[in-house]
Amino acid sequence: MFCSAVGRLYHFLKIPMTWSEAQSFCRVNYADLATVDNMEEYVQLLESIGSADVSGIWIGLERSASYRWVWSDGIGEQDVYPFSEDKQDGDCVMMKTSGYWEKSRCTDLKASLCFECKSQH
Repeated sequence: MFCSAVGRLYHFLKIPMTWSEAQSFCRVNYADLATVDNMEEYVQLLESIGSADVSGIWIGLERSASYRWVWSDGIGEQDVYPFSEDKQDGDCVMMKTSGYWEKSRCTDLKASLCFECKSQH
């Protein structure tokens, strides 16, 4: 969902879910799992988790069939992001509370970040 003209609001959910469960929850209750278009949104993403005590937080980035990283809301591929040096396997991406992103198995249970578009009012 393209909403960068008005920006995004992020919602942190501490409830442990798989990546698919988190995506479904976000799509039903908000717009989708967190998507980041620019540094301003990345900073907002970090601020939305505060000092959460969790092992990782699902964001809306997953590996496509062509092995490219794509946003679940359909805005396109992601080439550059703050990926940790960790050599973990996985086709879904979680964000650590440090701000680094790591690959993880999509079936792992993690907290999640959803987004919705800010209203123009």
